Amino acid sequence: MQALDLPFDRYERYKIIKEAIGSDRAYTCLDVGGSQGTPRRLLDWAQMVIVDLNAFRSDVCASGRWVS
Repeated sequence: MQALDLPFDRYERYKIIKEAIGSDRAYTCLDVGGSQGTPRRLLDWAQMVIVDLNAFRSDVCASGRWVS
């Protein structure tokens, strides 16, 4: 994925995450609402679990809504 493929604000958010966690260790990341799969492509060294209502493009079909 190229940086120019993303809107500026989304690229900046993922860039901050990428810089914060680095790539020298294995990570498991939870992406809620990420059926587009952008973090999975940008953070390709991390194990990514995508939770979304879109069952065809996610690992877990569920709502990310917090209920207390």
